[in-house]
Amino acid sequence: RNRERNRGYARAYRERKRVKLQTLESMRQEMLKENSRLQDEAQTRTRAVATVSAERDALKDRLSRAEAENTALRNWIQALYTNNRPAATQAAAAPATQAVA
Repeated sequence: RNRERNRGYARAYRERKRVKLQTLESMRQEMLKENSRLQDEAQTRTRAVATVSAERDALKDRLSRAEAENTALRNWIQALYTNNRPAATQAAAAPATQAVA
């Protein structure tokens, strides 16, 4: 009787162990899949960040060039305005300039 009971306990123990190992292996497979998915997602986000950074840098360069062009145009307009003022305005400005000098 003892021997049969021990065999029954051993059989039940092996079955529980087998079920537990199957569960653990199933969880391991799920975690591997999840890890792979997360790595793919991280790579996708890294590429997206690189793309956005490149676009930002290109826009900064474009803005810098536009600002430089705007400054040059303002200076050019100011020079045109100064050189093409009516004679009376230039004469009125001349004594003030000479008085300072």
